[in-house]
Amino acid sequence: MPRVMLAARSSPFRIASSSSSFASRASIRSRLRKMRSISASLIVRIIPRREAPTSTPYAFAGDVLTAAFWNEQVRDNLTELQPLTAAWISFTPTITNVTVGNGTHASAYLKVGRLVIVRYEFTLGSTSSIAGAPVFSLPAGITVSGALLATQVEFLDSGTTRFMGMVEVENNSQVVCQALSASGSFVGQVAPTSTIPFTWTTGDRIYVGIIFNSTS
Repeated sequence: MPRVMLAARSSPFRIASSSSSFASRASIRSRLRKMRSISASLIVRIIPRREAPTSTPYAFAGDVLTAAFWNEQVRDNLTELQPLTAAWISFTPTITNVTVGNGTHASAYLKVGRLVIVRYEFTLGSTSSIAGAPVFSLPAGITVSGALLATQVEFLDSGTTRFMGMVEVENNSQVVCQALSASGSFVGQVAPTSTIPFTWTTGDRIYVGIIFNSTS
């Protein structure tokens, strides 16, 4: 004879035997399984297949991968990413207020879309000299749009001491190097000369790095 489960008087549940309780639990589990199956079916029907963020869709099962697909989805995307792994392009800038003589250049730039990174490096030779603020031209066909995003300027005294400087854009097509000078409580700029920020000689170096957006 099955045992009887008694419920409190205040309980809304009726007295039920353990056998009927087991049966009701099995029924509930069965209904839950059916509900899960119906929910999964509805989700599949409601959510459409994923579309690409552009007007050209990705390939789906059953699609024919044509030459146009490979060109648009693979070749063109790789072409856009290629500058990120490209080698730096060397160039020789025009330098104003500097007698190049037998000095050496090691300047290069990298362009990714409209973002341009340029580094200038000039090492003085025995016949080189500094007469004023060095002015470097930008690579051919590149002009600055807006302000420089980042800059770095160093004047290296024969490989022993580094002096920091700053750079300004002039006519959107060249950069002017200035030395930094401490005056009172502030740091200001001063144009380099043959003796500023030190007496220039063979082996001294000017290094400039800039990042900016180009006009095209």
